[in-house]
Amino acid sequence: MCGRSHRRPRHRIGVPRGMLFYITLSILERGPMSGSEIMDEIDYFTDWRPSPGSIYPLLSKLREQGLIEQVEDGDPMLKRFSLTEKGESEVHEAQDHMESFKSRYRTIRKIYWRLFQQMSMNLYESNSQLLEAVEQIQQVVREKPEAATKLQKILKNATTQINELCEALEDKL
Repeated sequence: MCGRSHRRPRHRIGVPRGMLFYITLSILERGPMSGSEIMDEIDYFTDWRPSPGSIYPLLSKLREQGLIEQVEDGDPMLKRFSLTEKGESEVHEAQDHMESFKSRYRTIRKIYWRLFQQMSMNLYESNSQLLEAVEQIQQVVREKPEAATKLQKILKNATTQINELCEALEDKL
């Protein structure tokens, strides 16, 4: 059956071990947030919501390490945190860890597509090249909204063509 779902399914699997640390710092780079706001942001970007039992001890640890600090807020009942200079430095150093994460992601992607989905090597390589091309254009897309619109149109057209091929093949069965 061809996929027509436009919503990503919610899942229970979290991020790889140690990534919550870097994700939290990256999110706080955007501005001060409370623990619940950080959980909302993580849910928005990943469709996974860390538990309070994960995020609040992490915030305490980050605070003890001098990477974040509590900031004054209009709501005295809400604790918001922001990055310290040391925390900002840690975010920039984390880019080295992102290369390791990217490598792990490629390995997992290959296991999923080649082994579990039994995708041929030719299709896998084409799929990988597409994903890598999208990744490479991200810098331009971030700086030029018209590039994002054009890329979205290209990807939408490719998806439509793939779905049409799938339907045509299903009709022949």
